[in-house]
Amino acid sequence: MQQPQQPVLRDIVLVGGGHTHVGVLKRFAMKPEPGVRLTMVCRDTHTPYSGMLPGYVAGHYAYDDVHIDLRRLAEYAGARFFSDEVIGIDQATQTVLCRSRPPVPYDWMSINIGSTPSVNAVSGAGEHAVPVKPIHQFNDRWQALLERIKHHPGQTRVAVVAPAPVASSCCWPCSTGSEMNWPPWPGTPAN
Repeated sequence: MQQPQQPVLRDIVLVGGGHTHVGVLKRFAMKPEPGVRLTMVCRDTHTPYSGMLPGYVAGHYAYDDVHIDLRRLAEYAGARFFSDEVIGIDQATQTVLCRSRPPVPYDWMSINIGSTPSVNAVSGAGEHAVPVKPIHQFNDRWQALLERIKHHPGQTRVAVVAPAPVASSCCWPCSTGSEMNWPPWPGTPAN
């Protein structure tokens, strides 16, 4: 862990809690860089690890199993963690502008906030789709879908639209059936 009494020679600000920034915090926790102060600014304290989402969808993992506590990881790395939303960057003053706190100065900055699909660009997708991205909102959307399915009378059909590896990894847990009585996908063994 970085020693707080060392003089700060370089401020590195990490905007967002994506996988790359999780890796930076982990590396700094294992091998701090003298004189470097890390600061993470992220609106969410917990971020899901997307590699475990298929297991979460299947019910093999609980919420806490698939989420990384960014505040604790930052603390472990000797970094500052500001739970806030970045609303701008002032390049002239080299500061990150936040919604609820004073500007955060930086010498170096990295942005790792993920993507957001244009769901409304596809007719009906805003009403019926459950996009994985932005990932910080996936759990709420997934739980809402499960409730809709649970209370829907009769058979429910679920379609997945995604690049092949993503679709198969998200669909496979559902393909063999579960307490939701997912119908088996063609070509999969019956229960």
